[in-house]
Amino acid sequence: MRTAERSRRLPLGRLVALWLLALISLFYLLAPPGWMLISSFSPLAELHSKPPHWIPHRPTLEHYETLFQTPGANALALKQNPQVQAFPRSFANSLVIALATTLICVAFGAISAYSLSRFIKRERQRWILLGLLATRMVPVVSILIPIYFALQRLGMLNTLTGLIVVWKGTSATFRWSSRKPPRSTAALRSAPSGASCCRCRRTGCLRRPRSCSSRSGRTSSSG
Repeated sequence: MRTAERSRRLPLGRLVALWLLALISLFYLLAPPGWMLISSFSPLAELHSKPPHWIPHRPTLEHYETLFQTPGANALALKQNPQVQAFPRSFANSLVIALATTLICVAFGAISAYSLSRFIKRERQRWILLGLLATRMVPVVSILIPIYFALQRLGMLNTLTGLIVVWKGTSATFRWSSRKPPRSTAALRSAPSGASCCRCRRTGCLRRPRSCSSRSGRTSSSG
């Protein structure tokens, strides 16, 4: 076993190269959001200093106070940036849209996945799933104009309801399992004797496997 484990180990040079590649990738992905986080706690004087301060010497919450317009906010920054003034309302709208879309997608997705795996035959399931996959391949940009005209006719432009409907339609997916759920308890009770032993009770099958019949035969003969 030890010789097999040693043979499966990577050479030292390749292992070092993989670690270096992983560290470079992590730095490439995490450096921008890390610098944004550091800048959010740095005062303006440190942001414009050269060389830059990688760790803020005087951390401050001034930027967050201005962004959420709490007491102590920078009035000049609010006056010069209309986008900052609209941030609390925009943040609340995004939160409502995200929560509503998630709840609707999870609810409808769970019902659709259960119905597909429980009541539709295996041959039809493949075609239905292929059709769903084909709709996911359509770029959303190609249907923006029809969506715009549809929302305009329905009077849902610039409304939270319209955005929720659009996001629900473009992200409507559900998870599907090929395993059929077990039959009901009534079906198990009506099964012949011996069908509840082994895996029958767990899988819901009504057929009597050989192992079950042999076991029941041994039990009856011993009794």
